[in-house]
Amino acid sequence: MATDDWQVHATPVPIGVALTLAGPGGVDLARRLTRRLFPLRPMRWSSLRSLATRSVDTVHVEAAARALFDAGWVAIRSRRNRRGDPEPVELRLREEHVEDAAAFLGEEGPDEHARKVRLLVDALRELRDRTDRRGPLPERVLVQRVLGSTKAARLRTLRAELEPAVGVPLEVLVRFHVDTVLAAGPVAYTWRGVRTDLRGSEPWGCVTEPVVHGLEGLVVDGADELVCVENQTPFESLLYEGLARDAVVLFTSGFLGSAHRRFLGHLVRAGIRRVRHWGDLDPFGLSIYRDLRNHVRGLDASVAVSPWRMEVADLARPDATKLVPEDWVELHRYLRLDDAPQRELAEAMRHAGRKLEQEALLET
Repeated sequence: MATDDWQVHATPVPIGVALTLAGPGGVDLARRLTRRLFPLRPMRWSSLRSLATRSVDTVHVEAAARALFDAGWVAIRSRRNRRGDPEPVELRLREEHVEDAAAFLGEEGPDEHARKVRLLVDALRELRDRTDRRGPLPERVLVQRVLGSTKAARLRTLRAELEPAVGVPLEVLVRFHVDTVLAAGPVAYTWRGVRTDLRGSEPWGCVTEPVVHGLEGLVVDGADELVCVENQTPFESLLYEGLARDAVVLFTSGFLGSAHRRFLGHLVRAGIRRVRHWGDLDPFGLSIYRDLRNHVRGLDASVAVSPWRMEVADLARPDATKLVPEDWVELHRYLRLDDAPQRELAEAMRHAGRKLEQEALLET
């Protein structure tokens, strides 16, 4: 029997319209099916029966699949039966609709993201132009007033979108919680005439954002390597193993904040020539490494930057876990980047559909 190409709906309709025709439980079934399709690997049509329950049979599940096809989100591959009629044999989520599918599952889609940015830009412009402004407004107060919840957005992660539209640094208008840098190693600096050495604290020293911005005379004594660590438990574990005797060790706390970026600048100017980064083996860990690499290259392109303990083979460990929808969204975005490092690891992650936290690699 000949196999036809993957088919997509020639004239897709809005997802809401498509789901009205899916019958009982159509929306819930479509969500459950969408979650199964996130790896973007083909799913056998016969496997749809596994989503059936006592209240909804396979016919309803297939109707939900057809609704996703009608919306253009899903492609279907058919095969000719003995009568010559096409019968579906596989379906898969189309990569160009990953973000739509994420929004359907409750993740923030591109339209909602754009709406939030637009509202925040309007609020920041109004704050900028007020003549009675007493000073920066606390970040959480601004976000709560604009979006209704203090946790609806983190302005630091939106800096690249907000600042060009507003025309001033966010710190002029917004007061953030004081950022801190946790680091260890042979590093000393002066602030307001007081000399501080990170070796005088155990297991790490804390440098607050105002100190990072105003410190002078930072020196690195006898080391030219920096090791960056995404999460605090692995960071502290490396310190207890004695790594800070031979290198500077920095806890990045996920993506670099403004204090971490400036502190990295001090370290590079003081003679750091190699940077290794250890992060989670997940799509966000890949993005964190890329952001760190690009920042260090911007400081000094001659500094060598490389990943550490982030190996493809570790995805096969028994304690690796499945990627969740937000992981798949981030992974697909990452693989579309022209300058994505560790592409082999990203492709292996997509193929395996698995991730691994740093803590799994700690020796006990």
